[in-house]
Amino acid sequence: MSVAGSLAAPAIDPGAWMGGFRGTIGDRPLNRIVMPGSHDSGSWSFTRNSGVCGFGDQADLARRFPSIAASMSRTQSGTLVDQLERGARYFDLRLCKQGDKWFTYHGGPMGNQFLDAPDGRGGVRGDVNQVAEWIRQYPKEIVIIRLSAAASPQTERADNTEAVTALGQALGGGAGNPALADDSLSPTSTYDPYMAAGRHVILIDDKDTTYPVGLGPLRAEPCAWGPAGPTAPGPVGRCMPDGGSQVLAVGLDGNVHHATRGRSGAWAPFRAVPWPGRTGAFAGDQVAIAGLPDGSSQVVTTTR
Repeated sequence: MSVAGSLAAPAIDPGAWMGGFRGTIGDRPLNRIVMPGSHDSGSWSFTRNSGVCGFGDQADLARRFPSIAASMSRTQSGTLVDQLERGARYFDLRLCKQGDKWFTYHGGPMGNQFLDAPDGRGGVRGDVNQVAEWIRQYPKEIVIIRLSAAASPQTERADNTEAVTALGQALGGGAGNPALADDSLSPTSTYDPYMAAGRHVILIDDKDTTYPVGLGPLRAEPCAWGPAGPTAPGPVGRCMPDGGSQVLAVGLDGNVHHATRGRSGAWAPFRAVPWPGRTGAFAGDQVAIAGLPDGSSQVVTTTR
């Protein structure tokens, strides 16, 4: 006799998944927690009329072809709060200084004003305030923001310090920035000490002008990217215990390919994944990979 049945996965709120998984991630180092992130996180507001960053590397192109440039640069469809609600915890935030205001940008196109700015009448509030309110409401969620700033070459370092400082003050939770991670914590600190310290916001200064306002050691490129579940068609990568990483992707030939990067940063070439116990390459359309403590990895693929 056989009995068929199914087990329902526990319901997890994407907007509060870290707190929900505390029993699993509490003793896990931060750099070993797989978390969703977004690329060019502030690009959701780009339009043909939203402006051009004069210091962006694609500013001329954006002026000549504003509609095309805005469309090509827009990688997100929702605000940063939308992304937080959907589970993102790592943000690639790019800001451009135009006059005395800071706007989101990517390459050339600009979006909304992000940081507050004075106007002689009480100031102009930026999108950062919505992010700050979300962070205040979810103290069990660690939010990592890597800031890249574009400004005049003559004042670039001072402007970068201004942007990082203003961002830290906006997200830091009040006087003294009690919510900002400091140098008492590190990428290898586990989730629980961040919670015990009440420091659940990490700012990464891409130009290193403000350390220790942000966590300087976290400037190193992460060795994990892509979603944790199956994705079409990749690539997805995962950290390994030795500091290297393994990457999985579906190639143009429709087959699943695998590559490794050693802890030194040297890459081994992509190779087709063979069928287990059979000859020939393994075709797939969605892939996922997980690194295990013993240095091996497990791969999940779907095929049509």
